[in-house]
Amino acid sequence: MVLVNSLQGLTPHTPQRRLSRLLFLCLDSSLRVSGSHPNRQTRQTALMSQHGRMTSMLLSLRTEASFQCQSLTAELRRFVQLHGLSDGSIVVSGQHTTTAVIINEMEERLLMDLKLWLSQQAPSGSDWKHDDLELRLGIPDDEPRNAHAHLQALMLGNEVTVNVSNGHLQLGQYQEVMLVELDGPRQRQVSLQWLSS
Repeated sequence: MVLVNSLQGLTPHTPQRRLSRLLFLCLDSSLRVSGSHPNRQTRQTALMSQHGRMTSMLLSLRTEASFQCQSLTAELRRFVQLHGLSDGSIVVSGQHTTTAVIINEMEERLLMDLKLWLSQQAPSGSDWKHDDLELRLGIPDDEPRNAHAHLQALMLGNEVTVNVSNGHLQLGQYQEVMLVELDGPRQRQVSLQWLSS
């Protein structure tokens, strides 16, 4: 929390020595933040521009199931607060080919429907060419048969942009920004990038 408070007090006139020290702290340490799931923690790495404003953040989180939706909305709100500007956009990008990033309602039965629909569109265990591991060269020994997860991620997409106005995310009443895990459990990363208006 000390690091968070230090970041909030930065201005374009902050001495370069202090900026360098804070940049080192951001890159060298992690902020543990509890998310919407009680057993979930995310690790955030902040990168700052020369003017002391945070321009990007890398969220690192652990998923707990082969299919799982995790809300990122609270982390986006913290990112806006740390950024210190009120108008612009946040680009939210998944860093993996078997996850997706979406905006939708985080309602339990809808997420069950999403899981069912994805499994109908690209079922696990089908005759996918990507899963012919013996025919692929240079793959790691622990390579999973996960073509279905890649195809499901292609259907959902891996990036969303959320507008920010007067320091508030411009999301509808039931909208949540979510990471969709399609091949877990795994350690995952999501990039947040601020775009000025």
